[in-house]
Amino acid sequence: MNRINIQDQFLNQVRRDKLKVVVEFLSGSRLEGVRVLSFDNFCLLLERAEPENVPVLVYKHAVASIRPAPGSKFRLAPAPVEKEGFHNQPHFSEGKPPEKENKGA
Repeated sequence: MNRINIQDQFLNQVRRDKLKVVVEFLSGSRLEGVRVLSFDNFCLLLERAEPENVPVLVYKHAVASIRPAPGSKFRLAPAPVEKEGFHNQPHFSEGKPPEKENKGA
């Protein structure tokens, strides 16, 4: 079953909305006010506003966290609803979770 994971959903949202983000690295350093240009399973292509819109390739394994920059109007859009094999919530056959068995009665 294919699913859109939360990482891809977040990165796509900030990329599409061209929001600035803060990327914190495992080393403790950070890049502030960068934009996500592209990403794949292993890397992020970021754009620094200064100097001169320099692209920066970052390996995901070095990243501790990514968050919207202060002042960004970020709101995570809902994931697509069950389309072509994608699900954003657990699927229950009758629209409600299965009831737990009462063992001990």
